[in-house]
Amino acid sequence: MLKKLFRADPTPSIWWYTAWTRTKARFVRTYLGSLWIGLSNLLAVCVLGSVYRFIFNVGNFKYYFGYLGIGITIWGFISGAILSSSSVFQNTKDRSLNSEFTPSYFFLEEIIFQFYALVQSSIPILLVLIIIGIVNPLNLIVAILPFINLFLIVFFVAGLVSLIGAKFKDIAQLVPVLLQLFFLSSPIMFFKESMGRAYIISKYNILYRALSGLRTALLDGDISLITQLLFMPFITLLCFLMYKYILKLNKIKVGILGGSFDPAHKGHLAISKVAYKKLNLKLVIWAITNQNPFKKKTLKNLKERIFYCKKITKKNYFIKVKYFENLINSNKTTDLIDYLHKTQKYELFFLIGADNLIEFHKWHKWKNILKKSKLIVFDRHGFKKSSLKSKTYKNFTNKTVTFIKFNKVNISSSKLRKI
Repeated sequence: MLKKLFRADPTPSIWWYTAWTRTKARFVRTYLGSLWIGLSNLLAVCVLGSVYRFIFNVGNFKYYFGYLGIGITIWGFISGAILSSSSVFQNTKDRSLNSEFTPSYFFLEEIIFQFYALVQSSIPILLVLIIIGIVNPLNLIVAILPFINLFLIVFFVAGLVSLIGAKFKDIAQLVPVLLQLFFLSSPIMFFKESMGRAYIISKYNILYRALSGLRTALLDGDISLITQLLFMPFITLLCFLMYKYILKLNKIKVGILGGSFDPAHKGHLAISKVAYKKLNLKLVIWAITNQNPFKKKTLKNLKERIFYCKKITKKNYFIKVKYFENLINSNKTTDLIDYLHKTQKYELFFLIGADNLIEFHKWHKWKNILKKSKLIVFDRHGFKKSSLKSKTYKNFTNKTVTFIKFNKVNISSSKLRKI
């Protein structure tokens, strides 16, 4: 499921490595390096445990030390992952625009960075608890399932927060307040018995439920099979579906008008304007090709064509002139669609004239284009009947291929070259 969701990043070794590099960079000039993560956490637990044992009138201090240490360590991972995710896309916006990495890469890197912190924070605590006899080493095996459930829930909750945070900057200010509220209203530092009837609040806090399941497994070697095999996976599935739904809502509608643009003309502008209004697009990309596979040669060179395209679109802010072939090493439309689709940021609309639909089934991997984008066909005088009889139109539904009435300009770059 995770591989499918983040298929845009086929090289996980990269974000694992960069997350590890970030971890080491925090302590680059220290003698102990990243070991400070675990040691500082252990020291904090010792101090807090010594103080809270008197505040909460704890009888069995050794057990409470384990209860507090594991609780704070796990909560550090939960809060760190969710808090950093709330602004991850805002903070990495420039890096995303100026690199080939997709936005999901930076989210994954942040989650792995927090995972490294969890591992390094946990090792000293668990070693001490095993030595003093609070945690049985065999309990680590019992805790595998609760840990997987915890990680998946945190992953998708953080994913939800990251998507909402990408659209609303205020989320980054709200999340710390909510996390603090969840922390103080849940028995993480104190036993649930001290909450009385107020403990019912914690039952509806899914983050605490995940934390509690893992802590109980480590301390007592006990898990609730119903909770871990049914309830937690169900909650994870709900979070996943919500993530996918919000991801779809957040997608930017982009129209793609491809061609050699030799030369660009009013027909291209008119198509772009109609598509922008009727399809409610955020952007129309003029994807210029160096050499159209169906044409023998171009009249103007690439540099001249790009210059002229930018000149005639200057007053139309929603049109962006782009040359992708140096990035994708291909002049095939299907490769361009793959490149834009893999970012998961865009809902793609591929714009063509009715004359192109007639021979569209001859395009390289034409079915892949229709799978990953919606084909928007603009009428051209004299081509409507032939295009409706085309193989492409007959074999695909109206959801994939859509006709738009268009009678404003009936001219092509080919005719202009002849003139």
